Amino acid sequence: MPPVTKDEQIVLLFSCIKNSKGAGQIDWSGVATDTGLTTNAASKRYNKLANDYGVRGILRSSTGRVSAARPKNRAGDEEGEQGHTQ
Repeated sequence: MPPVTKDEQIVLLFSCIKNSKGAGQIDWSGVATDTGLTTNAASKRYNKLANDYGVRGILRSSTGRVSAARPKNRAGDEEGEQGHTQ
């Protein structure tokens, strides 16, 4: 099986947004229809993509609410300060 292209990943993500029923709830049948995949393949491809980018667990908390994104680096942090250019 050839690797999934960036364009295919983007189509999958937009389809997931379109077929979202709320925080962490995706209609995989709708995604499958949009992408030409089976529901199982669409779900697995999404989970692999989420794992590859390290976004597992931030999409839905135990309360069912979407967690706020935390900045990677704030001004004044001791480790790896960003934003300082010379």
